Amino acid sequence: MSYIPTTKEAQRIAGVFGILPVHIRRIPDGLINASFFITDKDHKEFVLRVYQKDNRTIGEIRHEIKVMNALRDTGLPIPRLHMTHTGSYLGTWRHNRVSYFTILMERIKGRHIKPTDLYLLPSVAQYHGKMHRELREHKPLKSVTRTFQTMLQLIEREYSTAIQKLDSKTSRAFSRVYEDICTMVLRRHATIMGLPSGDVHLDYDSTNILVRNNVIVGILDFDDITHKPFALDIGNSLWWWLFYNPVAVWHEVVSTYLKNYEKERNLSKNEKRSLALFIRMRNFALACFLFVNIPAHAQISNVRKAISFDRKMSTFEL
Repeated sequence: MSYIPTTKEAQRIAGVFGILPVHIRRIPDGLINASFFITDKDHKEFVLRVYQKDNRTIGEIRHEIKVMNALRDTGLPIPRLHMTHTGSYLGTWRHNRVSYFTILMERIKGRHIKPTDLYLLPSVAQYHGKMHRELREHKPLKSVTRTFQTMLQLIEREYSTAIQKLDSKTSRAFSRVYEDICTMVLRRHATIMGLPSGDVHLDYDSTNILVRNNVIVGILDFDDITHKPFALDIGNSLWWWLFYNPVAVWHEVVSTYLKNYEKERNLSKNEKRSLALFIRMRNFALACFLFVNIPAHAQISNVRKAISFDRKMSTFEL
């Protein structure tokens, strides 16, 4: 069961980091962890995150902190983390005899990037390349074989749940997409396992990129950081730009993204050849998760859009 701290509890948790809040507001759009905007008496603003029990291990959270600090040291716009009164970036809060981990970071002001912000693609892509270049040297927490297999198992579980909530016609079309993706993954498995890998963000788009005065000022939410192929991470991000933009601009979006990404890190031929499959995998996983399993009722129109998107992407020349 999820634990959402009350405002009074959040105030006490902030005290672990030496902060005395005068205003606290819960951030409503978090899917997994509980987060709060906090303002102190000096009008400084922070974000407090409380990790849900069993969502992340202490080792994974410490790794997330290590990655955030390492990327921030390179000049990337990553929020600054604050230490507890004991000198640790990781705080602990007990509720009903259960310990929850927590972190506090600066709040970066800005608006969330939109799919129509195509003028920002060069900056977004170059920052993406820089993250991958820097994290290439970072010691991964888990091997790519294990984490990729875990991701496939997650997609299978989400699909098994989603298929029960769809009408028969949509279900048949959705199943064909799943079967075709599974076939492609098996066919290219050896190539995928050999792709350059490292720590990746997995959600580098949408609400995790902040913009102010037409400049990227914040890259947020590294709580999904894991060791996977860099090309998979690029595919995840490209999906968002393509799904919410017309097919007429797809070639421009992809070419602009890859051209600017490669200013920081060159892509191999196999990485480029794998992108379409990774985009399709992202599309299918999020169709299950966001359009079927999370809503009370399946969003059939969006599921059908995802099916149509897959059909177009399966023949799209990157």
